[in-house]
Amino acid sequence: PLDKVLALTGYQADCYDMVNTGLATHFIEGDKLDALERDLSNLYPFDDEASAAFVLDEMMSLYSSGNSREDDAFANDFKWVPVDPDDSKDAPFRLGEHKGSLLVDLAVAFQDAFNEDSVIGVVERLKEVKGSDTEDVEIKDHAARFLDGIEARSPLAVHATFRLLNEGRARQTLEDCLQREEAVQSKLMEGSDFKAWAGRDAGSSSSPVWKHKTVADVTADEVEELFG
Repeated sequence: PLDKVLALTGYQADCYDMVNTGLATHFIEGDKLDALERDLSNLYPFDDEASAAFVLDEMMSLYSSGNSREDDAFANDFKWVPVDPDDSKDAPFRLGEHKGSLLVDLAVAFQDAFNEDSVIGVVERLKEVKGSDTEDVEIKDHAARFLDGIEARSPLAVHATFRLLNEGRARQTLEDCLQREEAVQSKLMEGSDFKAWAGRDAGSSSSPVWKHKTVADVTADEVEELFG
């Protein structure tokens, strides 16, 4: 459930998260960017796209401290952690592993919660973890942060995001997903929650006053109207 951890909670992914999950192809440290830009600018034009892609990938790998290719010869020190959805439930929780991905760790640890079939189900499971007497303190702290992130956002938008993610898994093309997201987003931007968010003072860290107090206050009809 990496997608739901990111989309629902406001989790801020770092470079290790991005590469381990495949959201980014390479991790290049800032002090190498000038040299990379120089070498890229000195490349001769290519006759075909395949050759260009190969050379660019090799050059990016040469400058990278890690990438999402398991066979990369230039970044063997980077920890590649693929998650198999069939057995990740029993995977060890490696919080803080050197150059590992906290996002991947959290997705494994909270898999059952974020795999619930409704937003309310996700919230209730996170509350159970937060209030548990048996869970690790760090896990409980992360559950609390996830709850804070969800509760700080527009309840209606959270429901819409949850459904977009679920429907996106069943669609065949990226174009379908983007068109559906655009349509839903346009309707959300016409609503009071977006106006409340857009009307905040610049730099304000407080949440706007949303139409609904909690995700439990959002009706199925209101969500359906966004997708209709």
